[in-house]
Amino acid sequence: MLRPRLAKLNKFISTFFYVGFLRPAPGTWGSIAGIISAYTLLITMGFLTFLLILLFTIIIGFWSTKNYIKKSSKKSDPSEVVIDEVIGQWITVLPIGYILEIDEFLRDGLWFVWLWAFFSFRFFDIIKLGLIGWADNLDGAMGVLLDDILAGVAAGLTVVVLIILLFTTIIGFWSTKNYIKKSFDNSDPSEVVIDEVIGQWITILPIGYILEIDDFLRDGLWFAWLWALVSFRFFDIFKLGLIGWADNLDGAIGILLDDILAGVAAGLTVVVLIILK
Repeated sequence: MLRPRLAKLNKFISTFFYVGFLRPAPGTWGSIAGIISAYTLLITMGFLTFLLILLFTIIIGFWSTKNYIKKSSKKSDPSEVVIDEVIGQWITVLPIGYILEIDEFLRDGLWFVWLWAFFSFRFFDIIKLGLIGWADNLDGAMGVLLDDILAGVAAGLTVVVLIILLFTTIIGFWSTKNYIKKSFDNSDPSEVVIDEVIGQWITILPIGYILEIDDFLRDGLWFAWLWALVSFRFFDIFKLGLIGWADNLDGAIGILLDDILAGVAAGLTVVVLIILK
């Protein structure tokens, strides 16, 4: 009597309340369930409680997955097992949870970071590069869970970078707005360079993403770093299209927005360069 109940419990946990039986793409459904449940838990219970629940879920998830795959002789990693995707997605959003713990009023303003966290985790979970691919080849429940845990860590680091960039932009806008109030001679003082820093940071995001995938490429990407500098300076100086339009806006928004757009344009050329290389 006890064994059938344990078998049902194993299935219930490892498939995350049977979400894993949704089709198509059960892994994506698991990630969606993970991001929704993470948001709900962080908003209602706070960061520390969420962290404890995550640690408990890793332990119980390993136990239930280990028992469940014993009953699935045909597959070492059944597609309906999505507790690993949920755990990986929860790890990815830890930086967001920490920010919400500091300032709950940022809840609505971070929606695109949540979106980034979802897609970033799916990228690392599907592509399985580096240590993630190594972990995926391990046998048993360890292989099922560990690759998603590592994918969550990698995606979480990209979330940290995005949050740093976001806050630098906000602080840069605030400080620039206040500074130009004191500068009566020029609405865009030449000494204000926080806009160039932000634009350059945006330009090198593709390089940072590549380094996240494989740190050993660090020395081999020198040409991409050089190209990122030259490409950003080109778009920042010549101000083509929307960049020129943004440059004509008044105040701090005009100072920063043209460099942000120049960074996006230059970043796209970096992506093309890396692909061609």
